[in-house]
Amino acid sequence: MRTMKIKYIYLFLMAILISIAVASPLWAVNESVGGAWASLTTGIGARAMGMGGAFVAVADDATAAYWNPAGLGMIDKRELAFMVIEPKHNIYPLTNGFPRTHQYLSGILPIGIGRFGLSGNYFSIGGIQHTEGTSEFDFERYEYFDDKEWALTVSGGMSYPNFQNPDRSWFFLGGNIRVMRQSFFHLSTTGVGGDVGFILRSRKIRLGWVWNVNLSRKWSSDSEEVKVSKSYSDAAVIGWKWGVAFDVKEILTPAFTLTYRQKDAPLTYSAGAELRLTRFFFIRVGLEDVCFNENPFNNSLRAGFGFKLPYLQLDYATGLSENLDTKHRMSMTVRY
Repeated sequence: MRTMKIKYIYLFLMAILISIAVASPLWAVNESVGGAWASLTTGIGARAMGMGGAFVAVADDATAAYWNPAGLGMIDKRELAFMVIEPKHNIYPLTNGFPRTHQYLSGILPIGIGRFGLSGNYFSIGGIQHTEGTSEFDFERYEYFDDKEWALTVSGGMSYPNFQNPDRSWFFLGGNIRVMRQSFFHLSTTGVGGDVGFILRSRKIRLGWVWNVNLSRKWSSDSEEVKVSKSYSDAAVIGWKWGVAFDVKEILTPAFTLTYRQKDAPLTYSAGAELRLTRFFFIRVGLEDVCFNENPFNNSLRAGFGFKLPYLQLDYATGLSENLDTKHRMSMTVRY
């Protein structure tokens, strides 16, 4: 028994050193990166968002394709997950109540020695006014347009040393390949990206890492009035996330995540916990994407609850702080 404990301690220390070694050059690469896809930074799944997005080391359901594809290796049943987000407020004060939607659908299928996943992410903002001017008093209104983004992701994950039984494994590895499309006001672009992640798990501790890459993308126009240089493109984006989670007597799961998205985005952290009150009912609370120099309770506090039945799980999450981007998140997971 003592030998096993020493083995796990050694593995976790080595994993931390590997994480630091890999993250350091990625940090340097981001010196020349551009902006990220907005739909890939808003969070997926009411369960994860109720924990403030501190889900990189947890990631044990169908939303793992978004948070950390290594979590697919921990899934031993077929799963389908669907999420919808309803905004509470408008985020552009110069527009008059435009509709906004964010939907996510994911399916996970255990196949042979691994797990295969396919997911779709759709995000849109409608009724945005195209304007010109220096202030809200002298701008001219031209036309309304929509901002639409979608991403299709193919995922794979595995567990080790037992490829077919994740309960007897301690190492999980996974990856994503995704195709993304964005269009607004006669402009459009298509991009390709991917993720690689792994999770180390003992009886009580889980450590997770994931590295995200979105390759450079070129823009094009379908209108002669809106011209874009053929050489205009957004640079590649490379980011990473690191997380830790603890399993306390199968009742409480506190978790913590560090996120670095790109050069101009600060290092942020998310912290949360899931508490099991009964066999079927869970409550969650968390702080989402907080900068280290900010008040953690300013626009970052999240909470939610969930019902988990043998074949069906329903989850809800919302923001407890008043800000313009507070949303209601509702998701459903089917296992069979």
